[in-house]
Amino acid sequence: MYTDSDGMLALPFIPAAIIGVAVLLVAYVLYSIDPTVFPSPDNIINDLRDAYNSIQSTISSLKKEIIGGLIIVAVSAFSKKNTTGAYVISFESGKMYVGKGGMARMFISAAAQSFAHGTLPNGFMFIPKQTNDEAFMQEYMLMVDFGYKTGGCDELYNLIWSPGRSIYFAKYGHYYSTDTGA
Repeated sequence: MYTDSDGMLALPFIPAAIIGVAVLLVAYVLYSIDPTVFPSPDNIINDLRDAYNSIQSTISSLKKEIIGGLIIVAVSAFSKKNTTGAYVISFESGKMYVGKGGMARMFISAAAQSFAHGTLPNGFMFIPKQTNDEAFMQEYMLMVDFGYKTGGCDELYNLIWSPGRSIYFAKYGHYYSTDTGA
């Protein structure tokens, strides 16, 4: 179970359940209008059950629940003031992902990286910034601090430099810390 910042219960399966009920209600109405044209609600239920079983066998229930929870948290964050900043997400694999954006973007990135690499997030750090340029520069500095070099590194899932690298260079006339500019 998950709760948002207002203490509201957020369960990953509720949106799917609402959609399923809506589909069945429409199916019953259409079937009652003309059973020769529209499919039987029982057939729809069987198709939905088959689709659910197929998805369930593809993705473990724990990962579905966590990724679903991350998406719910992201949607909830969009409804609140979406401050920009830089963030670090750590994963059970031992790797991290550094990004830029609001809290919602952080949770969307966590779900995307989790799905892409088959590992679950186990930690989040968000550093709010006043402007996008400050957030990009913070993202870049975090990447350098975690050992990123052109072409990647073993510690991060990031594949490319943050745009903050060029913003930092334009502002200060040199690259940050151990970044040689190569």
